[in-house]
Amino acid sequence: AKVTIVELMPTILPGMDDDIVKEADKIFRKQGLDIRAGTKVVSGSRSGDSVSIEIEKDGAREELTGDYALVSVGRRAALAGVDAAKLGLDVSRRGEILVDDRMRTNLPGVFAIGDCVPGPMLAHKAEEEGVVAAEVIAGQPAHMHYKSVPSVVYTWPEIASVGLSERQV
Repeated sequence: AKVTIVELMPTILPGMDDDIVKEADKIFRKQGLDIRAGTKVVSGSRSGDSVSIEIEKDGAREELTGDYALVSVGRRAALAGVDAAKLGLDVSRRGEILVDDRMRTNLPGVFAIGDCVPGPMLAHKAEEEGVVAAEVIAGQPAHMHYKSVPSVVYTWPEIASVGLSERQV
């Protein structure tokens, strides 16, 4: 199948180390992927069995057509059914529940972990936050270390990193 990746950020894999991004881009292009970084999706439509996506880069517009379109446009805090403001929880501008390094909220005895708190939305990050919260609740000295959170991109080849990128350091 012909695959076109449209990425709004200047490069694919934003947040990953620059050297890894360059190598991944080269490998993906060799595999036949058409990568359009720094490109905005303006609109999309469906007609019968095909889809059309209008894209824009540097003021120039282009229409892409195909059989399918997969849209992946970020994530938001997972707070369905929870009115954090009504409960009195401090939240960020993005709606995430603010916690300290012990996963405590501003309300005594209320902890938050995972996709409702700031940081990468990764299962292993949430799991460690849960361990920290449980240890603190049990009276143990614990706190969350975000500098060593692993990250994986499930591509071929797979890409993994742990800790801060060179740019972040």
